[in-house]
Amino acid sequence: MARGKDNTASQRIYIRVTPEEKELIKKYANIDKLSTTDYLKKLALKEVMISNRLEYTNDLKELNIHLGKIGNNINQLTAHVNRAEKFQVIDASTINHFRVFIGQYLDLLKAVDTTLKLMFKKISKIK
Repeated sequence: MARGKDNTASQRIYIRVTPEEKELIKKYANIDKLSTTDYLKKLALKEVMISNRLEYTNDLKELNIHLGKIGNNINQLTAHVNRAEKFQVIDASTINHFRVFIGQYLDLLKAVDTTLKLMFKKISKIK
């Protein structure tokens, strides 16, 4: 809410919080480079900002899962290559395994990309 020249903030609101809550509020205000008062006003007035960091927790967990799956697939590819190299055998079955793993890898990369685009879309709405 924009204030006009004659509309100064003169009213007080008092709330009670635990010492831990107070420190957390101050921490988040500092992260957003705001005073505690401005931070709480923005939250209360529902101004758009990254104040509810929990909103992004699920996105980050999903991204972490996808990255873990990608790492697993890369490890499996490496194991197949090492076996094929050790025994000097690369047959149609091995090539098919590579194709399957590469396909899964590309699918996971697309999932990561989709998750990141969703997160950036949310972040881009923040003023």
